Amino acid sequence: MEWLFDSPMVQLLEDITPATIEEIDEDYVQTLTEFIDQAHHENEEHKTSIGTYRLDLFVVSEYAFMKLRTYMDGRLDPDADEGQLYMLQNYWQEFIESATSAMQSLSGVVIQDMKTWQRQLQDFI
Repeated sequence: MEWLFDSPMVQLLEDITPATIEEIDEDYVQTLTEFIDQAHHENEEHKTSIGTYRLDLFVVSEYAFMKLRTYMDGRLDPDADEGQLYMLQNYWQEFIESATSAMQSLSGVVIQDMKTWQRQLQDFI
């Protein structure tokens, strides 16, 4: 599973994440929400056309949602140790249950063209 967190999708997510909680603002929340929406939309399109969800999009959208909830609900920096602990304590079981229920519909397809994804994300902003 380590390769999933080293994927270009996770790197893109980290690239749009501010370095400190003081830098997190409504623009970040909006961008992250659009990132999650786009990942879900692209994954649904993949499911419709291919018959499976993409594992990389599933993981990154769930991780982004946990980060967003950590900031919104916990008022914590999701990348700080305290935020990571909060995420683990509050959302990890939900993530595992979601992944387990979707497992039969997941494929290991990985995104190859990051420029297209970044361009599509920028169009939302």
